[in-house]
Amino acid sequence: MSRLQSQVRLGIAYGLGAFFVAESFNPSYWQPHIESLVPIVHLFLGLFGLMWFVQAVIIHRQLRKQHG
Repeated sequence: MSRLQSQVRLGIAYGLGAFFVAESFNPSYWQPHIESLVPIVHLFLGLFGLMWFVQAVIIHRQLRKQHG
């Protein structure tokens, strides 16, 4: 995989991670029809964002190892 492609993937992973973690704290984002599901939806949004951050850290480590 080229360095540019890895850097693009890294930027996208950090961007999506930041977006989903921020939106997990936004009470008006993606309201389900059943009000009791709101905390669960926002928890999973936050976890989804954290997984994007984990992927970004892995890509960052690979970039440092390959081109260090």
